[in-house]
Amino acid sequence: MNLKVDTTYDSFRYSIPLPNRAKANIFITELEGSPHTITYNIGKTGSSESAWCNALARMTTFALQNTSLDEVIGELSDIATDRYVELDDKTICRSGPEALAIALRYYRDMKLLGDKR
Repeated sequence: MNLKVDTTYDSFRYSIPLPNRAKANIFITELEGSPHTITYNIGKTGSSESAWCNALARMTTFALQNTSLDEVIGELSDIATDRYVELDDKTICRSGPEALAIALRYYRDMKLLGDKR
């Protein structure tokens, strides 16, 4: 199912600090109240980080269309590096993929619990 150009979609932005001092900007766009498309940005367009984020976002978008949000979060969680950063809510982020899992978890909590992070 593709998004229609002439329709307005709800989108949620999450800015997650990364262990390398960069910041991941993750956008979750909904279709009919469920997550449909992921956009993930780190660094400049055309950079290796940008290409990596684009690939991860596309694969996550594909996964969300074929499995549950909780399964996607589970697969991306605990992918770690030797560094970490502690977020304001005491959540620990250890990698770019884990940042995406955190954003998806924040989104899920917002939808299910009304948590406005």
